[in-house]
Amino acid sequence: MMKPKHKTSRAQRKKHATAAQASDQRKRAQGLVRVGVWVPAADARDFKDRARASTEQHLAKRTLSRQPQSTMPGNTAPEKETQVAPSTFHDLSHRPVLIETARQIVAAEGPILSKRLTNRIARAQGFAKTGCTILETLSHVIDALGNKTAIGEHEWIIWPVGQDPVGVMSFRSLQIAGEKRTWKEVPLPEKLGLVRECAQTSPGGVPKAVAERLGYRRVTASFKLEIEDLEKRMAQMEKEA
Repeated sequence: MMKPKHKTSRAQRKKHATAAQASDQRKRAQGLVRVGVWVPAADARDFKDRARASTEQHLAKRTLSRQPQSTMPGNTAPEKETQVAPSTFHDLSHRPVLIETARQIVAAEGPILSKRLTNRIARAQGFAKTGCTILETLSHVIDALGNKTAIGEHEWIIWPVGQDPVGVMSFRSLQIAGEKRTWKEVPLPEKLGLVRECAQTSPGGVPKAVAERLGYRRVTASFKLEIEDLEKRMAQMEKEA
């Protein structure tokens, strides 16, 4: 037996219409407009994703333009901000700010590993640690970024806009745009570039040469194994080229 459809009262319909009208007015005040067009079915997802990205970028610019200059991301890297309330950080309305912050960091430090990027965003928002809840929110920020290459199930290398991803590139040191990073935070293409460079200058002792470039006083067994693995990978890439 089918249940009878629930009928809304006139008061409920009026309340819903008023709320919808208020929502539309807020969106128009934000410089947004609803567009209804027919698109090819095969391209529907792409159009939707691009529209969402465009809207988020527009809202981020509006939000950042109203922030004090000292808290706005600069041309090189975001300034450290005061503590953002968790409720604000995880709110959807704050996501455009996180995306814009991410883009500023990528522009200054990219290519950058997604793990390091999430940590940098969290610190810029005033969080000392990057817990599971913060990572969940920032995973949507990473999803919104383009120009990235997968290096694992949940790990990416994010490249600056206009820079084509490459397999090998020059090592840029352990300090980028005034921010220190560890060897673990160095993207694979840079590691391979340093190994290739050291193999050319010190063919008999690449692990030691890499360690010296990094300022390490000694070569641990695990570090030596990693460099040797990178040497093999580099040799295979050159063989296949």
